[in-house]
Amino acid sequence: MLRFLCLSSAIGLSVVMSVAPSLQAQTYGPYNTNQNSYWPMKLYDRWIFQTTSPSTKSATVFSVQPNPGAFGCLSPAPTQQASEPWQIDVTKVDPRSYWAVGAAWDLEWMLGVQPASQSPAGYSGALYGFGWWSTDYWSGLQEGTDDVVSTNTAEPAYLLILPNGSTNNGSAWKVGQNLYGSSAQTAACLYSPSGGEADSWSVTWSDTSITTPAYSGAALEAEYVEVNTSGTYIEYWYYANNIGPVYINVTSPAAQATTLALVSYPGESGSISQTTPLVTLYDAITAQAGTVGTMTFAEWGPYFAAVTNLAAPTGLDVCQSPFEYGPITLGYYLLMLERIGTSACTTVQYLPSTINTTLSQMESLAGTTTGLDYLQWLYYYTKVTGKAGPVPTSVCMPQVNSSSDGLMEPDAAILLDGRQWLLYFEHTQGWPACN
Repeated sequence: MLRFLCLSSAIGLSVVMSVAPSLQAQTYGPYNTNQNSYWPMKLYDRWIFQTTSPSTKSATVFSVQPNPGAFGCLSPAPTQQASEPWQIDVTKVDPRSYWAVGAAWDLEWMLGVQPASQSPAGYSGALYGFGWWSTDYWSGLQEGTDDVVSTNTAEPAYLLILPNGSTNNGSAWKVGQNLYGSSAQTAACLYSPSGGEADSWSVTWSDTSITTPAYSGAALEAEYVEVNTSGTYIEYWYYANNIGPVYINVTSPAAQATTLALVSYPGESGSISQTTPLVTLYDAITAQAGTVGTMTFAEWGPYFAAVTNLAAPTGLDVCQSPFEYGPITLGYYLLMLERIGTSACTTVQYLPSTINTTLSQMESLAGTTTGLDYLQWLYYYTKVTGKAGPVPTSVCMPQVNSSSDGLMEPDAAILLDGRQWLLYFEHTQGWPACN
């Protein structure tokens, strides 16, 4: 998904607000019931990617979220804007990863397949992008919103994949793109030529093959080239039939160059079901390891340490039984970590002695035991104890510079359950050490 440099930047705030926009519709219309086999979608499908360039192995997650029914935009014929498209959320924690390389921005992207009755001749079953908005996941501020329409009435706008993954070459389409504020998330999202920005969008498809941690085999290559007043943007996307995107290579502008390789896709053996669009600790470790397969407890440890920058707990720390020496899933590994500091596993004594009670009070106040980032858990710690608690840099979280918010701690945006947060907190009590 190109054209991010034109979005406005915001002044960073000191509080993480890892909350996706709240617009959700209760019905699903024709734009997300039709499918293109090169990117099939159903609600809460998730694709986990590993950032391979730069070689951080940081996670970027694509997920299908409830369609934004208030995104009620209509564009000129022949492409009728989707009022009920799929919403694809593209989320990350490290600003050096895709999307919007360098900035702490997430993407909410509207995609859909138009019904045959509304498709230009020859394009029935093609996958289109209809619009998007971007959110600064560090400050919580919305960056901007685009409504994509066609200024060429003979051809569709913002075409991503042809019907059935056809590889005949695409030609250039003129695309009008409106940059809106928050009003674009209402039904009053109408195209205005005077407010739009004319882009030249071209796409060329070819058959090829690709190798990634999760998939190796035949692929459809799409070269997306966009030219506007800000410059030229070039991305190569690779799609596998019945899986979706498997590899993304951004080549222009050079400062934004990056690559993503697929490590987990919907329905893959070993993958787990999650509804959140945001990056969880499971996602981050999966991306770092490059697999949803099995390893021994000790073999998962280095990947845990690489993500958290905490020394990985030992088998003794988690009261590992002889029946747990063999290969286990990442999900089971994380469950084993839950034992630490509890009455069921007293090898490690958490401090202060009341911290487990404090955590229970935090979870009760939050109304959840999982799905909050480090600073959100810290907020509830302060509410319960009246103490400020340890800031991210004091619990081994490294800082990274972002163009949107300056210095930030990417790990603080990873979603944790309460006892995962406690592992960070306990570093200030002398265990675990920084990795």
